[in-house]
Amino acid sequence: MVLRIPHYFDSFVCTAGECRDNCCYGGWQIDLDEDTVEFYKSVKGDFGDRLRASIDYTDTYCFKLENGGCPFLDDDNLCHIYKELGPEHMGVVCTQFPRFSEYYGHYKETGIGLACEEAARIILEDTKPFHIVERTIDEEEFEDEEYDGLLCKGIEKVRNCLFDVMNSDMGFADKLSVLLDTGEYIQELINRNDYKAILEYVPRYVNREALPYEEADIMEIWDTYDSMEVLNVEWTEFVKDLTASLHKDDYVRNLSGFNKENYPFTGYDKLVCYYLFRYLLQSVYDHDFAGKIYFITANLILIKEMDIYIYKRDGILTKEQHMGCIHMFSREIEYSTDNLETLSEEFLFSDVFCKERLESIVRTLF
Repeated sequence: MVLRIPHYFDSFVCTAGECRDNCCYGGWQIDLDEDTVEFYKSVKGDFGDRLRASIDYTDTYCFKLENGGCPFLDDDNLCHIYKELGPEHMGVVCTQFPRFSEYYGHYKETGIGLACEEAARIILEDTKPFHIVERTIDEEEFEDEEYDGLLCKGIEKVRNCLFDVMNSDMGFADKLSVLLDTGEYIQELINRNDYKAILEYVPRYVNREALPYEEADIMEIWDTYDSMEVLNVEWTEFVKDLTASLHKDDYVRNLSGFNKENYPFTGYDKLVCYYLFRYLLQSVYDHDFAGKIYFITANLILIKEMDIYIYKRDGILTKEQHMGCIHMFSREIEYSTDNLETLSEEFLFSDVFCKERLESIVRTLF
């Protein structure tokens, strides 16, 4: 099997006790795989008793949280299981996070997620043009009846073209316009089962006048994202304050002031590459290519809104605050299966998530 990873993947090393927002607390459900649970059942002594008493067996295996955190996190933010049993006996979720993996035929794609503050730092501070590195690994090919090799090859080609667009010196709003045009065009080809035509795709920028910007469109996007499962109350409070403040005052003035600052660390183009790598090929299975593009665009819109709100509130946006916004957004949106499924439905059926309305927002915001 061939492993594909982002070029920055090997830079990641868990900061463990130095992490300011440890993945072992914060209300996250810590799932356990069956093999790990079976091993924990065999552990002797007081530590074994403690292990078994800390597992919730009612639905899926997971640890019972204590004050919103893993019961095996010590005062130094280090793992008792790691220290007592070794890393080989930690659960799959614990050893893999923030890594994620998807399988496409004889390819396995693995990356690091923005919900980890160290991973987010690596992604945003990287200075190289985004590219994928391939390696041969000793792992059996993943078989899925819904996998279509020709469609996957076409979407891979399109994705590589979009990476080139994001790595170019084109203006960011123009880059997002190319993404939106591509989403609509490739979706039409998928709907017609014209997979060979996808292989002939060449990105192009069409200079056209966008629809008049409607501030209500952004509020509809916020309403959609804010109506989903809440993983952390911090998110709810932040969005409530943002929508009550940012869109009740002189929005254009705040946006203009933010854009004039030209903060160099925002890395919005790097976020797009991250999302393209993580999500675009999933349309091989659900055939919703346009939905993935709308998801990427809407995420960028809301992350920039979060940045603008902090700038309005504090008179400045620091690099740490920007990282915090991305980190919080990712934890709330990307790490809830229910939230991702809800958004997928919205991208299919909601009028606000269409190329024309999203482009009008992009042209105003970026």
